[in-house]
Amino acid sequence: MFRKLRIQTQLLLFLVLALVLVTVGLQTIQTLQGRESLVRAERQRSLALSGSVNSTIQAVRSFIVTMNDIDELDNRLNKLVDESENIDFVAVTWPNGEVIFHSNLAYKGKTVGALASLPTNETVRKDIAGFGPVYLTSTLYENPTNEGPAQFYITVGAAAEPIDRSLGRGIVSSIVIAVGAVLVVGLLTAFFLRRTVSLPIRRVSEGASIFSTGQLDHRIEPHGSEEIRELAETLNQMATALMQSRQELESLYRDMEGRVQERTRDLQMSAEIGRVATSLREANLLMQETVEQIRRRFEVIYHAQIFLLDDMREYAVLVESTGDAGRQLLQLGHRLAVGSDSVIGRVTSRGQTVIASDTRKGEVPWKPNPLLPDTRAEMALPLKIEDRVIGALDIQSKFPDVFTPEMVQVFEVLAAQLAVAIENARLLTESEQRIRDIDNLNRQLTRSTWKEFVELESAQPVSAGYIYDQARVIALGSDRAPKLLPNRTEASIKVRGETIGTLIATLPGGEALSDDSRALVEAVAERVALAIENARLFRQTQRALAETERLYETARAVSSASDLSAIYQLVIEQLNTGTNVDHIDILLSGPDPALVQYVESVYSWNRQNGLSTAARERIPVHSPFHADVEALPTTTPLMYVDITQELSLEHPFNSYLSGLEARSVVMAPLNAGGRWFGVLLCASQRPGGLGAGYMTFVSALADQLAIAIENRRLFEEAQTEAQRARALAEAGQLASQIGGDYETGLQNLFEIVAGPGRYDRWWFGLVSEDGTVLERVAASETGLPDVIHIVQDQNAIAEAARIGEIVLVNDPFDHPAIEEQDSATLDRWGKHIAAPVKIGSTVVGVMQIGRSLQEPNLDERDIQLAATLASQVAVATENRRLFDQAESQRQNLQTIVDTMPTGVLVVDRTGKIILSNQRLMELLGPEMQPGGQHHAQPYPLIRTDTREPYPIQEWPLDRVFESGQAALVDDLTVLHPEIGEINLLANAAPVQDADGNIIAVVGAFQDITELYELERALQESLRETTSLYEASSSISRAADMDELLQVTLRQAGSVQPDRTYLFFAEKKPGERFSAKLAASQPSDAFLDANDPVLEVLFRKEQATLQTNSAFEEINAFLDKAGLSYLAGFPLIVHEQIQGWLLIGFEQPRELTAEEKRFIATLADQAANTIENQRLL
Repeated sequence: MFRKLRIQTQLLLFLVLALVLVTVGLQTIQTLQGRESLVRAERQRSLALSGSVNSTIQAVRSFIVTMNDIDELDNRLNKLVDESENIDFVAVTWPNGEVIFHSNLAYKGKTVGALASLPTNETVRKDIAGFGPVYLTSTLYENPTNEGPAQFYITVGAAAEPIDRSLGRGIVSSIVIAVGAVLVVGLLTAFFLRRTVSLPIRRVSEGASIFSTGQLDHRIEPHGSEEIRELAETLNQMATALMQSRQELESLYRDMEGRVQERTRDLQMSAEIGRVATSLREANLLMQETVEQIRRRFEVIYHAQIFLLDDMREYAVLVESTGDAGRQLLQLGHRLAVGSDSVIGRVTSRGQTVIASDTRKGEVPWKPNPLLPDTRAEMALPLKIEDRVIGALDIQSKFPDVFTPEMVQVFEVLAAQLAVAIENARLLTESEQRIRDIDNLNRQLTRSTWKEFVELESAQPVSAGYIYDQARVIALGSDRAPKLLPNRTEASIKVRGETIGTLIATLPGGEALSDDSRALVEAVAERVALAIENARLFRQTQRALAETERLYETARAVSSASDLSAIYQLVIEQLNTGTNVDHIDILLSGPDPALVQYVESVYSWNRQNGLSTAARERIPVHSPFHADVEALPTTTPLMYVDITQELSLEHPFNSYLSGLEARSVVMAPLNAGGRWFGVLLCASQRPGGLGAGYMTFVSALADQLAIAIENRRLFEEAQTEAQRARALAEAGQLASQIGGDYETGLQNLFEIVAGPGRYDRWWFGLVSEDGTVLERVAASETGLPDVIHIVQDQNAIAEAARIGEIVLVNDPFDHPAIEEQDSATLDRWGKHIAAPVKIGSTVVGVMQIGRSLQEPNLDERDIQLAATLASQVAVATENRRLFDQAESQRQNLQTIVDTMPTGVLVVDRTGKIILSNQRLMELLGPEMQPGGQHHAQPYPLIRTDTREPYPIQEWPLDRVFESGQAALVDDLTVLHPEIGEINLLANAAPVQDADGNIIAVVGAFQDITELYELERALQESLRETTSLYEASSSISRAADMDELLQVTLRQAGSVQPDRTYLFFAEKKPGERFSAKLAASQPSDAFLDANDPVLEVLFRKEQATLQTNSAFEEINAFLDKAGLSYLAGFPLIVHEQIQGWLLIGFEQPRELTAEEKRFIATLADQAANTIENQRLL
């Protein structure tokens, strides 16, 4: 709402508010100052009253003892209050607020909290009960008496109402003065603002409103303050600028309207040219019409032309141009290199529009054309299909700087349309040409298929034509031609444009046919053509189905045949059905598919004998991969109509075929897996006896045969490789196990590999210590030397030793590493491979494997096998060396451990004992020898403390294998059948390889039986000593005789007796000892001390009674007492018997030596203590 007020009102309100705030602030300050003056005056009056009261108190201080002794002070204070104006009370108080004297007696002796701890010589305003708001002035004085605090307060309470009333009057007068001043100043300010602000702003506002109506020529008169006058001038200048801008916009609008009209005209012309161009389907006519339309419709353009890139995309060739200059350029074959320093070269290489706005300025590289001397501006636009440049549209003008951006856009659209139109015309032309090519191919196909059909049917009697005479149809032979009348009508019988026959029609009497009749004849010819074509297709389909069925049956028979001979026979049986076939051969290449030297007849058939016979005739040839393509078929079948005319005298099969008197031949290659390995050859003794159809059938059967042969070969190779791999695996295992019997192991190694590898000879020798010869270690019975000199001998073995590489010999008669020798010697060598046997990089021997010269050549697979076998022989050789070394070390180690007093046991992870000594076998059993299992201990093992069987899983060596940490066992006892129990201390530790894997465990077993018995004796002695000490301590602490007796019996219970008795000895002068039962355990246990049997026990020595005694009295006594054993121990002090301690057992049992020793010692201690008690 405040924003909606006028500026004048807003300024006035702000000014009035500021004046009010200033006036109120000043009056408030003045009022506060007046209040301070009143309070200060009141404080002075109150201090004077306080001083008067204090004088009264100080005047009587020599006559009083306490403050309360001051007489009539309360009345004086009351009188003082009555005499003073606006004083409500005067009080004398202690610092805690306790009132001593008060002008109002009702407060005397009371404690008033408001009067406690008031600031001295200051005046404060507080509410006091009974008085209301007062101004308190407090003064601190010294206590003149000897009682109470050292100081007291005199407080004067002045009424607050007079001071507050004076302050109120001052505030009201201040407000009245402020309001009056504000009104006066506000009126003056409103008048001033109206003249200097409101009226000038209103004039400015009215002028702005006039400007908004469009009257920009109006002017605002400047009035008022400087700012308002500047605002009016600014608005006037803005109006002037707006008027100028409007004029400029109107001019620009008119200019843009003209440019839009020109642009629309250009676009219309471009669209019209595009419509004309796209309506034409012939490319040359399209381009010619386009450039002519451009030149005619655009006045600034005087020349236009089109360039297209050649097939190599190296040159832009001029294909269409306007005017005489254009015709001359076309005749000259004008062209420009793509990427050359010209407008066309740049646009065809970059694919972007290039403009030379002024050819004389040279801003863009431009080459003048002498046939176009008037060119001042040139623009070339790319003709593009997607991102591919196919040419350029070139336009030229006689005027510089005529190609505006708008015109460039128009021509870019036109160039895009032209490129699409040219591409469409090209595609249309190519499509039409493709249709013509397809039509020609159809005609050629029809012609060739009919020719083939006629050739296939030529073997059977076929009519050359037919004649119909309204009564019957007569077949015409090749030697019988019909009589043709002059007025005949002929209509060609055509199939897909190719003439295959003629239909001739005549009327009786030789009359000419009418036009309708001739049309009928032509229609009939078309129907005949269709019928004949359908018949041919049916015959060929039937023939193809028959051949397909034959091929299917053959393929199924081939796939189910058991061997290659059966497959060969099936193929020949399918091929010899033709009447013209006289000879069939299956020729396979040899000796190796990778190195063809001959083809070998593996199966052949001849019509003269009528039987299939296996043959092995070889025809020497060169590799078909290096021969003339027509020498041997390697990829496609070949057919010779007459080899006497077509086959070269140098052909590898010329002499062979001549011997067969062959004339017509079909040769189909045997290919499988991209590898050529033979020929299927079919021959006829008649020229042209084998046709194209037969060649197709032969080719199909050749493919089936090739697949069968290849599958058989792959199966045999896989079988051979499996046998080789198994043999190598067995050889590897055998090589790793060869140790002591080195020569026999190598002999077995070579025999394992020889069978699968088809080797019948081998030889292996080691290099002598001086490195000059190879000494035979293992060999087959082929008569090869026992010693071969590495430097002197010229053979593959010596060569392999010298160069350290594998040497392959498939032809020992012609090999650089073998010297000339007689045939018998070379035959012993045969085809062989010599491979060095290396340990590291050192040649330690050479091995040779081979086969006879009549066997297939050795190949890469044999080389790999030889290398693998050589490495295995090297492993065996190294194992032998390591075995010898290890055996020597083992013997040394065995000698050392046999001298050790401790049993030593070394086992591997399988539990096999690797090393043990004689002491171990004495401790654990004779089966604990190398080669046995360490769990096969013949002697039982128990735990020393529990006597339980020792758990097998806690066997120290097994614990090491499981945990990987050393193990210590000291509770192992062997139950030796001869020696008895043997206590052992076993230590076991792991043996690790370089990778930290545990490969073995070493155990040491020490006989600690003596140590164990000594330890046990010490423990028993310690236990006995401890028991005696406890018993002695208990006995010595007994307070009286009864307690002593009970303690003695209780300590004797440590041997777990069933009954315990304590008798005292009594002796009268001249009599024997007599006894008296002093105590027993249990307490009701009783023995008759007078029984004569007890005299055996009542003596100075230890004595025992037990059942099965020789004395019946003793047995009867024990049976009566319910005991089986009773032992007596005398209580002797200073060689005097004091009594006896009897220990009884209900079950048969004897005290051990330790128990007897303990009870005897207990009896001695008890005897001494009893004697001491008696003395006390």
